[in-house]
Amino acid sequence: MQPFYLKYSLFNKSFINLAKIILVMKRIVLFVVSFILLSWAASSCEAENCKFCRAEITEDATGDIIDDGYDSEAEYCGFDLITIQSKTPVSVGGYTTSWKCR
Repeated sequence: MQPFYLKYSLFNKSFINLAKIILVMKRIVLFVVSFILLSWAASSCEAENCKFCRAEITEDATGDIIDDGYDSEAEYCGFDLITIQSKTPVSVGGYTTSWKCR
């Protein structure tokens, strides 16, 4: 005959549930760490082809720079950078806007 505390104890069942919970938690942690590492690896190659570009406005008659664009300078990478660099200067009303990248 089993003692009362062993007969009605939930230790065995709760231990099995605890083991399942730990296994599920390990899986979740593994998935999260894998996702973070894959995200980092996928985005790490992008930084090689980036430049800071700005729109510079000059006056056609004198050639003076009206706005050097340093306050609106932004980083462009990949396809966006190619698009910015391929733009030709635009002249409107005696002013020319051109893109400068560094």
